[in-house]
Amino acid sequence: MRLNQFKYLIALEEAGSFSKAAQVLFISQPSLSAAMKELEEELGFEIIRRSKKGITFTPQGEQVLKE
Repeated sequence: MRLNQFKYLIALEEAGSFSKAAQVLFISQPSLSAAMKELEEELGFEIIRRSKKGITFTPQGEQVLKE
């Protein structure tokens, strides 16, 4: 786990979408998506649910945000 992954996670919560968060973070959307996938794999559970309407956080994802 890297500290920037948690920074990205917070940006996703605030922005509500990968594209908007990537713009705020000044990184590409694919880089952000890959970092979040990597974090999910390291933690062993899904953090973010992706849909055409945006993103939502799983209950486990909400817990990670609180921590």
